[in-house]
Amino acid sequence: MQFDILVKNALIVTIDASGKIIESGGLGIKNDKIAAIFDGDIPSNVDALKIIDGDQMLVMPGWVNTHTHAAMTIYRGLADDKPLMEWLQKHIWPAEASYGNEQNVRLGTQLAMHEMLQSGTTCFNDMYFFQDAVAMEANAIGMRVVIGEGILDFPTPSIKNPEDSFDFVESLIQKWQGDGLVNCAITPHAPYTVSKQRLKKAKTLADKYSLKLHTHLSETAFEVEQSRTLHGKSPVKYLSDIGVLDQNTVAAHCVHFDEEDTAIAFKTKMSVSHNPQSNMKLGSGIAPIQRYLDNGIRVGVGTDGVASNNNLNMFEELDMASKLAKVFSEDATHLDARTVVEMGTIRGAEILGLSDSIGSIEVGKQADIQIIDLNYSRLLPMYNPYSHIVSAMNGSEVKHVIVAGKILMEDRIVKGLDTFGLFEQIRALSQLICNK
Repeated sequence: MQFDILVKNALIVTIDASGKIIESGGLGIKNDKIAAIFDGDIPSNVDALKIIDGDQMLVMPGWVNTHTHAAMTIYRGLADDKPLMEWLQKHIWPAEASYGNEQNVRLGTQLAMHEMLQSGTTCFNDMYFFQDAVAMEANAIGMRVVIGEGILDFPTPSIKNPEDSFDFVESLIQKWQGDGLVNCAITPHAPYTVSKQRLKKAKTLADKYSLKLHTHLSETAFEVEQSRTLHGKSPVKYLSDIGVLDQNTVAAHCVHFDEEDTAIAFKTKMSVSHNPQSNMKLGSGIAPIQRYLDNGIRVGVGTDGVASNNNLNMFEELDMASKLAKVFSEDATHLDARTVVEMGTIRGAEILGLSDSIGSIEVGKQADIQIIDLNYSRLLPMYNPYSHIVSAMNGSEVKHVIVAGKILMEDRIVKGLDTFGLFEQIRALSQLICNK
């Protein structure tokens, strides 16, 4: 039995429906898929072109980041300690107007993918500008992405006339349809930046191609109050009433849901992308995630962009999600470690419509995995792998990352990128932005 890649002697956290953990086993990868899972000794007739000894290593699915703006890495730390609207209107949007060109989006995306791979992320759900360039960069390195060109009521760096938004987005969908690594979503920015007409048109386009609609929703108390003033209802009820919310809607943040909003979310079967660190940094509040889960609402985890985080590390995001839930409810049982790990993997894949192919280690699924080195003092002893993943690891332990059967990071070296050259270009760009 011949594989392309064989991982042996590893602790395997499958995240399958049964929650199976293999104490010492192996994975056989053929082409882009998981072709075999071994529980115990690997038969003597098994061989591979590449063998990875997983002794003292943990193998698990790669993280699925359900909400980010990858190219905003170039604005990391640019406007810290500002409330959301001031941060957006006085700092981020002006910076994007000056520096949000295609070349800088390519650079920022490359930096983001380098950072994500080094902390075990294999798939990210992006919302930004020049998404064709983002798709090309992800495709070139071999990373999985869901792209979404930002739709707003005003000109963006990539779409100068808002009236052209939908033609532009549709051409993007048609270009990338059927690609193995690139999926598309329809991404109107938020109810407060996109008109009712455009929101409905965005939903029509999403339905036409059976795509996810990805937006920001009820991120701040100010946004909710503004919606009540303008529309006489919360942003959730507003989107529901105009037909935007359903099982294909992925809403980021969702910090300020009241009981009626929660009931609407359950009824419409929309999904939530929880971004705890961004919510904390911008002072938006703490989303009641345990309440959402208790009410049957699907929840994944995202980092948001680094301008409001300031990193793309899903280990940190999951740790913070778990602890915030316990603090918020004053209940240590809320958001237990296994649930949080599932939110970062299979549940995230589910809300992006990708759970048939990624999010767990199962035969026939895409080989999107991270291999974690357990030889660190902070990881000893280990009684519960889920607890360690959430509360003891920080991402620096990720040694190898494989996406669609291709090794993208080996021994912490990201392949397919000129790391030194990329870093030099980012430093030069940051000087221009800083001196503006």
